Amino acid sequence: MNDSQSLIGRVFIMDKFERQTKVLIHAAIDVISRKGFEKATVSEIVNKAGVAQGTFYNYFENKNDILKTLAQKLKTEVEEKIEREVNENNSPEEKIQSALKAAFDVYKNYEKIAAPLYSGTAHLEFQKYSKEVGQAFVDRLAGWIQEGKKLGTFKVTDPELNARFIISLYERVAYSCLLSLYPSDFEEIFPHFVTFIDQALGIKK
Repeated sequence: MNDSQSLIGRVFIMDKFERQTKVLIHAAIDVISRKGFEKATVSEIVNKAGVAQGTFYNYFENKNDILKTLAQKLKTEVEEKIEREVNENNSPEEKIQSALKAAFDVYKNYEKIAAPLYSGTAHLEFQKYSKEVGQAFVDRLAGWIQEGKKLGTFKVTDPELNARFIISLYERVAYSCLLSLYPSDFEEIFPHFVTFIDQALGIKK
């Protein structure tokens, strides 16, 4: 086998792995959204995916491993959306707003699984994985806050800590909107959230 054939073989294997992982994740989302994470079983997930039970363990160590993959998938989609939506020529304030709006647009795709992911044992596990893979978002937001601080736009002392505060609050607001815990939807609430963040960063309007 020459190098070209070897490369084609590796690409085919990787493509097959990604396709099968995606099938299992979509099946897991469907089952978990209906049954809840604790009651969902691997048997139900593989039945929905149309694969043998042994196949599941070629891709995941156990059911909890699905949460780790979901967190990584969410992180990747958020980063890609931010890359497309954020204009680096804009002001730090505008970049932060665009990034938070882009993140919510991705979260909306997971609306039907929001409740199971934020309840019971799944909540603790998912939050742990989300924290592990979410550092890139924190770093990026902290960078924009630092930029705004240097420009004199933001009156803050610790950009990274402020970034963590904003993301923690944002995730709570987004989660509450997805579960319809607020009388208004995210589109109506977002301007008020932005005003609150502006005030927290010391922007005078």
